Amino acid sequence: MAEKFTDDDARDLQPVVQLRPKGNGNLKTARPWQPGQSGNPAGRRPGSRNKLSEDFLQGLHRTWQKHGDRALEAMAIDDPSNFCRLVAGLMPRQIDLSVGVDAAQFVTTFREAVELLGNEPPRKRAKVIEAEVIDADDQ
Repeated sequence: MAEKFTDDDARDLQPVVQLRPKGNGNLKTARPWQPGQSGNPAGRRPGSRNKLSEDFLQGLHRTWQKHGDRALEAMAIDDPSNFCRLVAGLMPRQIDLSVGVDAAQFVTTFREAVELLGNEPPRKRAKVIEAEVIDADDQ
């Protein structure tokens, strides 16, 4: 069960750095650092997450492990159109498939392979056409 958030909890969450208003006292114009400075010059490490997002993803994973299959089955039965939308959203929108074949290189490689294997490709059988010979002199 989720814990209830109280006013005492809110007091515990006071910011670590207090912004001091400059100029007209407006917090929007307050700057804790001088221009060009940073509170963390190195910045957050690439790929790092904050604690909240880590906890959220772990909770999401646990819940998916418990209920994911049943949730998908229920959606497929109770709401098939949205289930199809979900599946379609997971599919790539565009597939680029380009195959370049250099015909001359293919023929050369094929002939080399046939020679190495020591077998000949099947030859096409010539079609036999039965026809009557017409002599132009007979007419």
